[in-house]
Amino acid sequence: MAPEVLIVGAGPTGLTLMLELAGRGIAARLVDGAPAAHEESRALQLAARTLRVLHDNGLAEAIIEAGHEVHGVAIYAAGDRVAHVDFDDIDLPYPFTCVVSQSATERLLIAALEKVGGKVERGLTVTAASQDDAGVTVRLGEEELRVGWLVGADGAESLVRRAFGFEWEEDREQTFAIADCRMDVKLPRDEEHVFQAPSGLALLVPMPGEGRWRVVVDNPPKGAPDAPDRAFLEKLIDERSTGLGLDEVLWSRTLRRRPGRAVSRRAGRVFLAGDAAMVQGLLGDPGVNSGIVDAHNLGWKLALVASGAAQPAVLDAYDIERRPPVASPRHVNDAVTRAVTLRQPVTREVRDHISGYLLTLDAVKRKLALEHKYTRSPIVGENRSPLRQAALVPDRTTEVASVRDWLDFGAAPGPGEHVPDVPIEGKRLCDLLRGGKHTLLLFDGGAATAPGYQNLTDIAARARARCADLLAVHIVVPRAERPAELAPDVSVLLDDEHVFHRRFGAGAECLYLVRPDGYVGFRAQPATWEPLAEHLDKIFTASSP
Repeated sequence: MAPEVLIVGAGPTGLTLMLELAGRGIAARLVDGAPAAHEESRALQLAARTLRVLHDNGLAEAIIEAGHEVHGVAIYAAGDRVAHVDFDDIDLPYPFTCVVSQSATERLLIAALEKVGGKVERGLTVTAASQDDAGVTVRLGEEELRVGWLVGADGAESLVRRAFGFEWEEDREQTFAIADCRMDVKLPRDEEHVFQAPSGLALLVPMPGEGRWRVVVDNPPKGAPDAPDRAFLEKLIDERSTGLGLDEVLWSRTLRRRPGRAVSRRAGRVFLAGDAAMVQGLLGDPGVNSGIVDAHNLGWKLALVASGAAQPAVLDAYDIERRPPVASPRHVNDAVTRAVTLRQPVTREVRDHISGYLLTLDAVKRKLALEHKYTRSPIVGENRSPLRQAALVPDRTTEVASVRDWLDFGAAPGPGEHVPDVPIEGKRLCDLLRGGKHTLLLFDGGAATAPGYQNLTDIAARARARCADLLAVHIVVPRAERPAELAPDVSVLLDDEHVFHRRFGAGAECLYLVRPDGYVGFRAQPATWEPLAEHLDKIFTASSP
């Protein structure tokens, strides 16, 4: 069978996208110019949002087992700890960073891909490519291939990006010396540690294995060797910290990187993802994380369109959604980096205060976890009755929302925001959402009325008839037992402690359509069929099964 999609680049981005497509039955090929997978540790840190993506693919637990959990970041200046942020209250199933070598992550992704019949074809590079309205023609060595879509996940020097003339913007070059070392340091191994000094910073990240740390120092002296040795690194570390001893250098490199970004991530039937779309700095390994989330975001859209189940315009949302979110961590990363690397002595006290302020902001914490909002996406929306129609006092004998219900719904996850990972019937919402489908949650609210139950039953039946197996439908009731009034063929979730209802602001009857990537695609209060049907028509084709 001829592939619908060709993915170029078998790093974490390309592997994740291939796994997403293969799991949805889309014929695809994944090629890479390298003869074999890299064995170096490279990028190490997988953020909380990235682990949520890998959970959907059944890989999070294996990756966490292969890695090391980091629950916070500490910043030091002049030997004193001046700031700290922890990740434990991040509203995701894995509220921490997992430190694991990129090579280990890739091995686990490849193994998962092989289980579903996929593979990586190595030693193949794109030598020529062109597109028309019907597809893309690609030359791989001597082979000419015709595909529906082409995705460039081939890194910072992307051949796909150059072949199709994507406009590219660049920032100033950054230089870092990085090394995997054995160190005997008396620092907590569940935190990253940033040491500030007039000459720059030193970052220590605990790695799996006793006494192993990743060391990153910015702005090394000119003429830094390509592979810094122990003496070179030890001198830099001593300048920027106190009481740290370096026992052995296991691997090292001086990296010179010029951050940049594609002005657009889509040109017709060609897409960019990962470092091919945006090259970022090194702090926190934002590139590998953004690339995996890129693949997750593009994967479900491309699979639906390629199968004929979704409107082609759904693909427009990929570029719109992923450009602002990927830029945000870069801007936060740059701001934190500037704060902790100010060189002038007169500004060091100010720098220390800025560092502490930045790393205690909830918004920055969310961005460090790579948690983003897609509120400007063309495929998200909501329908809310005006406040003037709300009752001043709650009346639980009717389905009319009160002012309090209206306000609570407004404060709950909105269109383009990620849903909270709340417990339901002894499980987590992230488990309920696994499977690659859209999920319709119909909330009963505080009133238990026969008309209300009938309304939710009717919406459930119409939604299933409209979208068939593309949509999972659940009615959520704040009860300990299933109401007899609900049809026996509809799934009912019992929220007897009302946790689910509270987190979704569901004091009155309402609905949420959750996308395959865990974001709110549409919501409505009150729960009514017509606005939901209009939104479904924007996403799914008339011929959807």
